[in-house]
Amino acid sequence: MLDSTMRGLLNGTTPLDVWLALEQTPVLIDGGGADTGGPNALPHGKSIWKLGTPTSAGLLIFDPIRRLPGQPWDNSYNYTTLTRTPAQLVSLCWELQFALAPSDLSGNAREFEIELCESGVAYNMAWQYKWSHVDGPPAWRLFDQTAATHKWVPITSIPAPTPKANTFIDVQAFFVIDRAAGVTYHDSIVVDGANYPINLAHKKMQKWSPSVNYLHAATQIDSMGDGVPGSTQIRGWNVRGI
Repeated sequence: MLDSTMRGLLNGTTPLDVWLALEQTPVLIDGGGADTGGPNALPHGKSIWKLGTPTSAGLLIFDPIRRLPGQPWDNSYNYTTLTRTPAQLVSLCWELQFALAPSDLSGNAREFEIELCESGVAYNMAWQYKWSHVDGPPAWRLFDQTAATHKWVPITSIPAPTPKANTFIDVQAFFVIDRAAGVTYHDSIVVDGANYPINLAHKKMQKWSPSVNYLHAATQIDSMGDGVPGSTQIRGWNVRGI
């Protein structure tokens, strides 16, 4: 039998919230020199966002600061706020296509996420595409921000990343928010048309003051600490929730 959400979608009583063509967003805010542990106070490089058009991809370029051995590497976390109105979304999806330039293939990783925050409590929905051998072998990894060290969890059921320059990778990532249990489920991910069930959960996090509400979409360029610039081409960047 159909569940209540599906019945609501079919009879029009449950709205589908959509934010489309985010590659045409005029500005992506640079959240600072983020690393896996969060922003840090070290000098941060410059990011440039070149918005896309209906026929071209958006382009994020990051010129990181070279870091000394033992220092967290300079990464660029860039985001846009989709809404600050609290919405009781239960199921969410982000989708996009991304590609790397030839010079990026010697780099580290790219990350994409949406995050839902209600009264300061964050439900994070992030995936990392890591083709380097830094911090483990190449892998698609999901993010558990409540782990002691903000842990990236490798998912070995997905083929390990082997990017080719200027070749777009198509991703659709699906999530379920369980407020009663206080967790985010990484339900599944579709990579270049292949579906991979995940069904792993991580806990919500009290991240901000109780007055903060938002849904945002973000992407991050991870450097190698060597100061070498990186880039990401993004198109078809959409978010949907019910």
